Amino acid sequence: MATEKIAFLFLTYIQPHKADFWERYLRPFPTRHSVYMHPKFPNKTSNPFFKQAIIAKHSQTNWGGLGLVRATLYLLEAALKDRNNKYFVVLSDSCIPLYGFNDLYQRVTSQKLSMMSCITCKGKERVKPSAKIKPEHLRKQSQWMMLTREDAEFFLDIKHQHLDELGRVFIPDEKYFVTVLTAYNRPFRPQMPTFVLWKKNILDPKLEGQLKKHINVKTPRIKRNSIAERQLQQKSKRFYGHRNLNTDGHPITFNQVNANLVKVARARGCFFFRKVGPKTTMHLPFRVGAAPPCKNDGKKET
Repeated sequence: MATEKIAFLFLTYIQPHKADFWERYLRPFPTRHSVYMHPKFPNKTSNPFFKQAIIAKHSQTNWGGLGLVRATLYLLEAALKDRNNKYFVVLSDSCIPLYGFNDLYQRVTSQKLSMMSCITCKGKERVKPSAKIKPEHLRKQSQWMMLTREDAEFFLDIKHQHLDELGRVFIPDEKYFVTVLTAYNRPFRPQMPTFVLWKKNILDPKLEGQLKKHINVKTPRIKRNSIAERQLQQKSKRFYGHRNLNTDGHPITFNQVNANLVKVARARGCFFFRKVGPKTTMHLPFRVGAAPPCKNDGKKET
């Protein structure tokens, strides 16, 4: 019986910021993974490992546009050609794993349902009603999700038929997949597989309980250039290696990722982490590039 594989689907500008890290992470396990990449600028991809992973179909993409939905569908279409691909993880160029490969593989392949965040949309958005998609079905998600093969095949079966209905909503790449699953009453696990911390609330309120033992801050709204903001930035730099916690709506790119931050992200039930940049230093609590262990050598990888 063939080994089940995880398909890593990268939506990138050029290639992952930590392309060499990802290559060392994945290469020792060729029978348990596949890699596919849709870069915005394919001619600029330099890493050979990812250059050979570029898919044939290409969509013009822009922030918050339908092109990102099409690009994701093209990635799924390419990955579904391999019958051994059973799980499909959508990642950005700024993602890294939170576990060693053996542990990650076990956690992902033990999932029975697709994983994605799910928020009911408030207010009225422009949804073109159809026989299936109604305004009440509209949901919001992070585009960084994990799909089972059954759901990946479902999206391929219906092709692109709902792009028209959802093409006029705000940021359709954060609405399409979760809304379609909701409209078709397909069950999924409302859990974001990729950890991210947004600047707009300084600290994600849902993380307060897990972060307060590391950062003693409870106020999510702090005036710009205030003493309180400077104190928060200093504490954030000590824990995150990053002090530019502005109040705009963008995810933080961390200067460093350490074991404490990995622990917090794991506690949220996540398998991956974003955002890292090309210069982000990483001190991860697991080995990368080790040969596959023989019956795990009696040890559990973390």
